[in-house]
Amino acid sequence: MTILPFFLLSLIPTIQLSIFAAQHGMSVDYLAFIKYITAWLLPTILTTTAVAFLFTTLTNTPIAVVLQFVWSIFGIITATNIAGGYYGFEIAIRYNSLGNLYLMQEHINALMINRISYAAISIVMLIVSIYLFNLKRRGRLNVFNGFKKAIWNR
Repeated sequence: MTILPFFLLSLIPTIQLSIFAAQHGMSVDYLAFIKYITAWLLPTILTTTAVAFLFTTLTNTPIAVVLQFVWSIFGIITATNIAGGYYGFEIAIRYNSLGNLYLMQEHINALMINRISYAAISIVMLIVSIYLFNLKRRGRLNVFNGFKKAIWNR
């Protein structure tokens, strides 16, 4: 559901491009926006959602908001190597100018490894979140009370 607005918003430019292409005798890949949204944005959305689920399940607090804010600031500061094809642990990959298509094409393997890795890590975090939630629901796990006891016992 989180990615659905991106797909819906892509309908307008797809229609506009198809009309323009029809007027100029060109062909259009009608699934282009869906492909790019899935490959480019879905791993980021999956990861941020999985991190939120995991840390909210663990602590019963909105600590995930703070963690993701710190993570995003850290990502902005350390995102200097993207132009060189080093995607590493960058969650939000972006190019700030239009003339860098060749860089993405040149380093497509590293980009795909980054995106697939984030999707896989997200799925693992979601599975762990489900497992932890089931433990909490049965009364076998209460991490937040453990934090409170550790703080109050000091």
